[in-house]
Amino acid sequence: MISAWNLIGLSVWAIIGGYLIYLIFAIRNRKRQAMRQQDNKLAKQNLIISIFQGLGLAVAIILMVTVTLLNDKSTSNVSVVRSYRPIALDTNGRKSYYVNVYNDKRQPTRQYYTYLTRGKHYRIASGSSMIISSGVNVSLPIATYHSDVNRMKQLDHKYQKAWVETISAKYKPSVLNGLGLKVGRQASYYVLIRVPNQSFIYYH
Repeated sequence: MISAWNLIGLSVWAIIGGYLIYLIFAIRNRKRQAMRQQDNKLAKQNLIISIFQGLGLAVAIILMVTVTLLNDKSTSNVSVVRSYRPIALDTNGRKSYYVNVYNDKRQPTRQYYTYLTRGKHYRIASGSSMIISSGVNVSLPIATYHSDVNRMKQLDHKYQKAWVETISAKYKPSVLNGLGLKVGRQASYYVLIRVPNQSFIYYH
């Protein structure tokens, strides 16, 4: 369901589209009028008017595209939701592990992680996740939005150092985000995967 805030952007785009249609017909009518009257001065005036109207339309489109492409993921512009779940041991018949790491066959340089929680397998790209196998006092990516180290230590104690934290950030309601049609859309998604040590990671 689209947020009501995004109707701001839709309305502006509708106005721009309507103005474009109006401009096409206006330019055509002025051109026909100048041709009927065979007035060169009127033709030049109409050309100047059309140029300014076209520039105004171009500026409006550029501004809207710029707002749409803005990628402000700061905490002041997004709302962050965190969830925590324990992960379960998985097995391939030979080895038990918490995380399975494998390369994408189409892009060998890209890795994926799979893990099991609540009876369901999850897969996440390495660019949107991080495996923590040492102490929790590590340097965390900006995408984690300053995960609470004390909370991580509590999870270590509760789940025996085998858990995942998912961080989902969505754009907040605001006029600027509404203009960019982004309110309620996901700005980022990141997963922290905690395992006791490297022996619980299976590499293909």
